This record gives sequence, C-alpha cells and structure tokens, in this order.
Amino acid sequence: MDGWVKFCFGESARHPVIVEPPPRPRGRPAYQWTEEQVEIIKQYYPSMGGKAVAEMTGAPPRTVKDKANRMGVRVNQTRMIEARQKNSGNFGRR
Repeated sequence: MDGWVKFCFGESARHPVIVEPPPRPRGRPAYQWTEEQVEIIKQYYPSMGGKAVAEMTGAPPRTVKDKANRMGVRVNQTRMIEARQKNSGNFGRR
C-alpha cells in the first residue's frame, strides 16, 4: 500500500479507506536559470571556478557548483592554478 489507511469509527469502521498522504514540503524552490547564466557557466566555470562564476551570474556559489555538476562541466585544475599565479602578483607583500 502506497497511501495511508484512514480508520473510521461507526458504521464505516469495517471498511478502512486508503488516502494519499499530503505532499512533503521540500527545501527551497529550484533556482531558475536563464540561458545567459547557463552559457556563462559553460564558458567560464572550467577556468575560473564557482566563486567567480557565482559573482558573474548572481547565483549562490553552491547553486553554481551543483548546476555545473549536473551539466557535466568540470573545473580545469591546470587552468585554475595558472590563473591564480597570474593574478596573484605581489599583492600585500613587501
């Protein structure tokens, strides 16, 4: 039995009724992605990573990571390391 059994009292007590359980509330509603945001993930996620793409799209970083994962887009570790080295410079060092 997939539903719940509702027990009645009185004359109908002999025949339990199967009722559907109410839908369980799930977390937040799904994030609505635009085509532009999806294209940004495809283009920039492999080289820039989730945080940078999150700033570009306005979506939370975890949401960007999950979407990229579902799309099959992966971070290119070599490109990420090169980008960090290129952009790190000597900021804050004397």
